[in-house]
Amino acid sequence: MSISTRGYTQTLSKQIKIKTNDKDAGSVILTMKAEILEILSVTPAFVNLGKVDAGSIKNSGMTVLNKGKAPVSISRVTAKPESIISVLPDQAFILKPGEKKQLDITFNSGFSKGHTGGYVTLETDIENLPKKIIRVRAQVVEKKEP
Repeated sequence: MSISTRGYTQTLSKQIKIKTNDKDAGSVILTMKAEILEILSVTPAFVNLGKVDAGSIKNSGMTVLNKGKAPVSISRVTAKPESIISVLPDQAFILKPGEKKQLDITFNSGFSKGHTGGYVTLETDIENLPKKIIRVRAQVVEKKEP
């Protein structure tokens, strides 16, 4: 049996209920606990820019950290949709074990009000994590006049 750890950090606990044909046992509950060993950590894991005035630009940042024991290659950094989100630096880079890198996110709200967002994708050489996706979200509101 396998369980996806996508979206989980630190620990994961799942229970499996098995019904038996043993009248005395009835059902058995098995508990699986796992410690998630995150090789490539991104903080924040989800970029929530909150309320952003229509027609304005808001900047934020995120830190990428190699928690593994081997270098991690980030072959590509992209932001979608490109019309509202950009990320710098957007070139490939390598993180040595324990090394971190700051990425700067720019959000261009445009003039359409409401909840909007996109994502930043880091393409990696990690076998079980070819892409690390970080969601970016904001609520575009009408600019209040002073």
